[in-house]
Amino acid sequence: MPTLERPIWRSHLHHSLDSNEHLRESTYLQFTTVSCQGLPEVRTVVFRGFVPNSHGLMVHTDVRSGKISQLRRNSNAALCWYFAKTREQYRLSAKVVVVDAQYAQSHPFSALRDKQWLTLSPSAQQSYWWPKPRTTIGLNDEYQTHGSIPATQNLEQVSPHFCLLVIEPSQIDYLHLATTPHLRIVHRVSQQGWHSQNVNP
Repeated sequence: MPTLERPIWRSHLHHSLDSNEHLRESTYLQFTTVSCQGLPEVRTVVFRGFVPNSHGLMVHTDVRSGKISQLRRNSNAALCWYFAKTREQYRLSAKVVVVDAQYAQSHPFSALRDKQWLTLSPSAQQSYWWPKPRTTIGLNDEYQTHGSIPATQNLEQVSPHFCLLVIEPSQIDYLHLATTPHLRIVHRVSQQGWHSQNVNP
């Protein structure tokens, strides 16, 4: 398999991740989808790495969450990632691929979903067997009181509720606030590859 050419934004992002790796929040980014009413909805997600031999970013979620129905209607998403130590911001425009239990088994993304399941801690795996997100619960429900549910499921089996999101960026707007003047570079992808343009901040 040929080596994937690394665009400028990817090199910047790897440097940002390395420089901030001691900060747990460096893997948190804001993820915005379009609601059924056409309104933006934002939440925080956790970066789980890159798709092998690809520039796609990986995120985990529950297939029953609201963002999935939104992405099935409109696969466009916007993300914002800020690194506090190095004062760098990445704004991504992307298409999102929803890889759930019904995804084509012959596609590499399906096997990747299975591998990602094995990277989760047992407590994180158990959370995908919980009731549907935003389900009304009582204060004495065991899984809430104790933080988990009884291990009645075989956690080696991938929960049908576990979903891998593959975020395929088409534009990266990079801003470095630690320099004077600030540095801003817009990266866009075309059929010829990635192109970068320095712009006024």
